[in-house]
Amino acid sequence: MKKFLFIILFVFVFPFNAHGEIKVWGLNGENWIVFTQEEKFIYVGGVFDALVFREKGKPYNLTLSTTYVNYIDLLDKFYKNPENIHVCLIWGLRVVSLEIENKPFKKELKSIRKNFSIRHE
Repeated sequence: MKKFLFIILFVFVFPFNAHGEIKVWGLNGENWIVFTQEEKFIYVGGVFDALVFREKGKPYNLTLSTTYVNYIDLLDKFYKNPENIHVCLIWGLRVVSLEIENKPFKKELKSIRKNFSIRHE
């Protein structure tokens, strides 16, 4: 099962790394802002498809109480802020998920920004 999940994630990440100027693992706001709507939908859908195959008993870190389209709109707004541009997409999803659930997210966002503020080239 873990091998299958790895393959799915690899398929979503590798094509962008192979053709882009990305020098770090993972996708961030620089990638998100140039994605087409279809690519955004595929990425968000892939994350939630992977949640289906998560280990039983592990909690979701993302809310399931909204639509892919809403996540895409919120990520578009999130990455318009230059302070968020280097935040990895999966962490961007986490922050907007907390926002959707009206849970405190500013402290976590501050920590995430700090972790991704320096580019590792």
